[in-house]
Amino acid sequence: MIPFPIHSQKSDISSENGGDKTIDHGEFNEKENGRQSLRELWWEFLSETTCHGLGKVGSMRRNRLRGILWMVFLITSMSTIIWFLVDEVRSYYSYPYLSKTSLETFKRMPFPAVTICNMGSKNKSRSSKTEKDELYWLSISSMSVFSSKRVNWTDSYYEENGYFEPISLEQELSMGMDVSKFILSSAFDFMGELEFEPILTSLGVCYTWNGDGKATTKMSGSLYNLHLILDINRELYEAGLTTSTGVKLIVHEPGTIADPINQGFTVAPGVSVLASVSKKRFTFLPYPFHAFVEDYCLDTMAPDFINKFHPLPYSVGACKKFCFAEKIFKRCGCVQVGDLGNHSICSKYQISTCYLKEMVRLLYKDVKDDASCDCPHPCEQTTYDVIVSTSQFPSDLFVKTLESHLNMSEERIRSNLLEINLFYDKLYYLWVRQIPKYERIGDVLASIGGQMGLFIGASVLTIMEFIEIIFLLLAGYSNITYRKQHDIGNRETYNNIARLTIANSMNNHNSVPKKAKLDELGEFDKLFPELLECLNEGCSKEKELDKVLSWFKEVSEYNVPHGKKNRGLSVIASLRCFKETLSEEEEKIARILGWCIEWFQAFFLVADDVMDSSITRRGKPCWYKKEGVGLVALNDAIYLECCVYHILRKYCRHKTYYVDIVDLFHQTCMQTVRGQCLDLITAPSGGKVDFTDFTEDRYNTIVKWKTGYYSFYLPVAIAMYMSSITDDDSHERAQHILLHMGRYFQIQDDYLDCYGDPEVIGKIGTDIQENKCSWLVIQALKKATESQREILENNYADTDPSKVQKVKDLYQELKLKELYHEFEEESYTELLTLIENLSGSMPKSVFQGFAKKIYKRDK
Repeated sequence: MIPFPIHSQKSDISSENGGDKTIDHGEFNEKENGRQSLRELWWEFLSETTCHGLGKVGSMRRNRLRGILWMVFLITSMSTIIWFLVDEVRSYYSYPYLSKTSLETFKRMPFPAVTICNMGSKNKSRSSKTEKDELYWLSISSMSVFSSKRVNWTDSYYEENGYFEPISLEQELSMGMDVSKFILSSAFDFMGELEFEPILTSLGVCYTWNGDGKATTKMSGSLYNLHLILDINRELYEAGLTTSTGVKLIVHEPGTIADPINQGFTVAPGVSVLASVSKKRFTFLPYPFHAFVEDYCLDTMAPDFINKFHPLPYSVGACKKFCFAEKIFKRCGCVQVGDLGNHSICSKYQISTCYLKEMVRLLYKDVKDDASCDCPHPCEQTTYDVIVSTSQFPSDLFVKTLESHLNMSEERIRSNLLEINLFYDKLYYLWVRQIPKYERIGDVLASIGGQMGLFIGASVLTIMEFIEIIFLLLAGYSNITYRKQHDIGNRETYNNIARLTIANSMNNHNSVPKKAKLDELGEFDKLFPELLECLNEGCSKEKELDKVLSWFKEVSEYNVPHGKKNRGLSVIASLRCFKETLSEEEEKIARILGWCIEWFQAFFLVADDVMDSSITRRGKPCWYKKEGVGLVALNDAIYLECCVYHILRKYCRHKTYYVDIVDLFHQTCMQTVRGQCLDLITAPSGGKVDFTDFTEDRYNTIVKWKTGYYSFYLPVAIAMYMSSITDDDSHERAQHILLHMGRYFQIQDDYLDCYGDPEVIGKIGTDIQENKCSWLVIQALKKATESQREILENNYADTDPSKVQKVKDLYQELKLKELYHEFEEESYTELLTLIENLSGSMPKSVFQGFAKKIYKRDK
């Protein structure tokens, strides 16, 4: 037997390219040895790691089932740890907090401020001299709803007695109850004759004690603290905001504004009150913590905080009072004495006719949370809870003493006097404060470490073991790969050089010159047949639909591709402004989206021609006027809209901006339909001419919704979404500029409808015959005399050519052509200024290109 030749080191096999490829068996063995070393390194790690369970997985080499079970246990534990890790990190960035409550005790505790308001805050002997004065006070009181009498402001009495002059602070204070007759007795911890400061509130003149917070006490209980005996002087009551008799007492933090309308408790005459006060302090965490579920508190201690109410501290009440004053000032031009802010003071006339009505309206809106006052709660708040108990005052024995001391009858004492004892129940306050659940990142790591220790017994050192094994495995693999590439590198070098030389030679001999690029309109038009074909997808097997497909093809061919295509071409033009370089695919998609706008416009125009009874469109009969079409055109219009979404789905459904653009088309459709409806109902055809709604505001609204969104904003917005510009600010800026441009464009359209050449603009203008609310007729109505207006009313919205000519003659008489040319120049300058100021980070060329394209257009 002839032995076969044996090659101990090398053997040859045929390569894929027809040449010979040599395999080095020494290289193969070395590679296998490297792999074996990596496996041994991995098994060694499993047997020695401090991570619980991994060592058991290593038993798979001896007992496969046992190893698999431990693998399942380990994966379950690791999954649980990952879940805890994600949950812990998510919890950390939600800024959770805990509430901590403590009692703060004092040997001498600061006492709160106390404000006392007589429910009859106006002194009748000072405020009313005649019945006319009493009628005024009644008209601004809560009892006015029960009275049929009204103030006759034309009566000279009111002007002679200063009712139309601003009310001064001195006047307002002088109309209050005399403090010496109102507060008969006052004492704090048995120290008498307290000083009360008069203040102006929503109830009129009130009196505050301890507004500066200097009073402190080391006593508690009903025998101590504040004691008052008050005389309400009910015989001097004037009609006011309240319908009750007595006093209102507000306990509040010194330095803050008392709000007697919304705070405090009332005490009736003939009553002795024991009012036990307990103080509470709240400290909330500032941003980014949600102190109030979803709302943040206002950090008044922050260095950048500016207090608009200085020297008064910030409070929600002060903020709302300031906000209401600002809003009332905008409506009435004045505020009431005592309101916050530096504004003019109202007269009594303004109080009656404007101020009070606005205040009631704002209070009602505030109840509905619609007053638009941004008044967050401060992060530091102090409240006072009051528990009240009552008894009869005075006692039968004490009434005799008061009769002789005050020289009053028992009847007057019981119907006018009252006693108040306001005291601390205990010399401490409750402090509720929020503290972060995680004060430092270490708290999160400690929690994660505890979970790792519980489930897999891991620690920081265990993590270092994993890092080490990953590094060793990567280093081992890299070493094997390097040796392999180094050994075969020299052999491949010459082959690669040869391949490159041959390839370059072939390229040089077979290179084809680049095809000249078509103009943009040509490139755009080239896509129409492809898109037309794609609209029939999914129906080719349905023989019964052949006639439908043929019909719809004619619908698209007749209505879509014969316009100026400005809207469609604007997409790629805008995209080139947003992006410096475009791939071929991006250019194609931009053109396809431009065609979507053309189909979209055709949908509107086909329906619009039916509604307007138009005759021609783009130099030929309107689609519905074509023989055999008629009102089928309405269904065809719906089909043209459906084409948009069919094409979008076909070419864009995998794009990141697909949802945004589909939503944009839906929104634009809704906006345009609203504008079309407003146009139709403003000037219905066939009815009597009524110019009531022919206003500048109505015209601007129609233009914005019917034309502005789909003609100008839509193509630019598509380009913005394709360029990943999705932020609201950029889109709002673009929309503001482009809607302004849309108005400019529509006014041009209105002018061309009347004065344009039908051969150039592609249609016969019928705005006058169709009773359109156009810019020209609005300007005519603004300039017309009574006789000229009568001409409009008798001849507008009539198809009689002689009447149409009369309207045009009137336009000529009113020089509307000259007015239009003035407007065109001014509006274009204004538009360029708007582009300069509002473009922001967006390229101005996007908007300037649009503006130049429509400037002084004739079609």
